[in-house]
Amino acid sequence: MPDAELVSALVGQIYDAALEPSLWPAVLGQLASYVGGSAASLYAKDVTARSVEIYYDDGGLDPAWVARYR
Repeated sequence: MPDAELVSALVGQIYDAALEPSLWPAVLGQLASYVGGSAASLYAKDVTARSVEIYYDDGGLDPAWVARYR
């Protein structure tokens, strides 16, 4: 699949996941693969409160890394 078509398909999947949150893990996995990453997550970081909230991930995050990051 040409790159433009792949990006378009990924954007469509992001929109689908926004409406159906159970799709996020699969979409994040595809995004990680597309950019050459080992894992992906959708998270919010509050630098003032020094907190991190991971809303969705692709299942590839090492729990020990997440604990250190927090």
